[in-house]
Amino acid sequence: MNENKEKKSISNIAIFIAVAYGVGFISWNFYLIDFGIFEYQLLQTRYISAGSLFLLPPLVLFYILSPKLKKSIGDLMMPYSSKSRMLVVFCCSLYLIIFIYLIFPSMPQYFGGSKPIPVSIIAESDVIKRWSDFGIDGADNAGKPSRQTQSLCAFYQNSDFVIVGIPKVENNFIYLSRVLTLNKDQIQGFDVADPRACPPSLLKK
Repeated sequence: MNENKEKKSISNIAIFIAVAYGVGFISWNFYLIDFGIFEYQLLQTRYISAGSLFLLPPLVLFYILSPKLKKSIGDLMMPYSSKSRMLVVFCCSLYLIIFIYLIFPSMPQYFGGSKPIPVSIIAESDVIKRWSDFGIDGADNAGKPSRQTQSLCAFYQNSDFVIVGIPKVENNFIYLSRVLTLNKDQIQGFDVADPRACPPSLLKK
């Protein structure tokens, strides 16, 4: 009996990870389409984090429902197996769309979302000067060549590149003037930037 429970638990965990990975992969690549990028690196924990963000709320909700309510839902759906499957597919699809376009972009990346991170990039002064041609200003360095950029919004990064947005202020409104993909070979590090550089309004593309 215990062996069956253990096998069932392992199976449930495997299904959870597989579904979480699939949802995370879809969510991130739908998000990256706006930047003209498709992520080919398959083995990334961020996919599982994003998928877990998708799965946990309905699982927790279902878990806290009383056993009687669970049974009522089951009894309601059993006589109409084909219709119930269609209903489940419709609800899951609707929830996935809401998640990809509303929930996922607004949640911080440490929670599994894709909300941009305010950063300042550290690089050689000649690299910072070259980036200025594309709208990335160097931070003030008392008249010396700057080795750090202005506050930027990091949307995504992997081992090869980082996607950053350049925030600009006009009439007390912050907007993105440009989005660039920078090669990580030119980057020496990142510094924490002003959180106000990446307000929620930047999520509205």
